[in-house]
Amino acid sequence: MEIYLDVLIIENLIVNYFLIYLMCKTLNIKYSILANIISASVGSLSLLVMLFLPLSNCIQIILKVSIAFLMVYISIRKNINLILKGVCVLFLYTIALGGICIFLKYNETGVMPKNSYVINFTYKKLMLGIIITSMFLQRIILFIKDKLLIKNLIYDVEININGSYKTIKAFLDTGNELREPVTNLPVIIVEEDVFKNVDIKKEEYIIPYRVVGGYGGNLKGVKVDGLRFLSNGENSEVKNGIIAFCNTSLSKTGEYNALLSRGIL
Repeated sequence: MEIYLDVLIIENLIVNYFLIYLMCKTLNIKYSILANIISASVGSLSLLVMLFLPLSNCIQIILKVSIAFLMVYISIRKNINLILKGVCVLFLYTIALGGICIFLKYNETGVMPKNSYVINFTYKKLMLGIIITSMFLQRIILFIKDKLLIKNLIYDVEININGSYKTIKAFLDTGNELREPVTNLPVIIVEEDVFKNVDIKKEEYIIPYRVVGGYGGNLKGVKVDGLRFLSNGENSEVKNGIIAFCNTSLSKTGEYNALLSRGIL
């Protein structure tokens, strides 16, 4: 079998650049195209050592890890913690792409390669593997970022009504500035099931609201005897507010059961 060295190096350069690019996107760091090209070139040229020098498996592993550290350092040049994260992410994406390429090769030939390199891999299969990996990993990245964003905006809030305390998971809706017009107190929208076992005998407030589409209505609410935020075992000062009840689920995944007004913080 003939191996065109220039083609092999260029293919590896493209794949390395793609993996470095994904790593930078995942870690949400600024990157230089030139630095990424140099980093990818280092990884590509190191392939020659793997192919033409008789190295033991142990030496190959050490060499691969060292090259990965060098590639990440050239690309981001940050503190050691970020470099370690970058190396882990780079290995994760390399394994994912390699697995997809092996699957495509197996799907084509019906034979799973063992203890060997897959070199005669067509451009079409390579690009297909890159595209599939990119789509798959981008979905994972977006999902993780969304989850982290939501987690950072969810607060544990303890509410006191008539001496009955309830702790709720409340999501901070940054676009919500709902207030009760008479008292001017901020309004927390809570699923009514949270307080279904609490005997609430308080003066009701009518809270008008309007959404972006122009639709509006009124919510019924009551003034709480106090509320405070719970964070890392510490309690914030007791605050005043109005809670309004809704009969629908506020979170499809059940991550929270209340919506905070921006003015409550």
